[in-house]
Amino acid sequence: MAFWFALGGVSLALLLILMFLARQSIKNNELRDIVEVVSRDVGLLQDSQQGLGRHLLELELQMHNVLKMQASGEVVAPSGSLNQIADRLRAGAVASEVITALGVSEAEVKLVQMILRSSGTLADDGGANSA
Repeated sequence: MAFWFALGGVSLALLLILMFLARQSIKNNELRDIVEVVSRDVGLLQDSQQGLGRHLLELELQMHNVLKMQASGEVVAPSGSLNQIADRLRAGAVASEVITALGVSEAEVKLVQMILRSSGTLADDGGANSA
């Protein structure tokens, strides 16, 4: 009879040990998942910092080049003003011609077109005059 009690006690102890190990395994897996997520987030943060650093270096280089070009007289200010753009568009010039002739950007021409159309001084020509 004592043998069966001892065997039952050992079985109960083994069952408790197995339950404890299973619980620790679950916690270990949860911790491993958390570590993986944190590692991935840290990696993304490092990548974004490196990307930002590269972008800032690029901008600094561009600024340096522009300053050098200005000092040497290579940079020419656009010859067209918004009034000149408006005058040419009202006269029927195509946006690409205005960009080339005045040395302005497409965005400037689109802005003037939008203002002229909203004020009713430029007909909406279905895109023929758009940049």
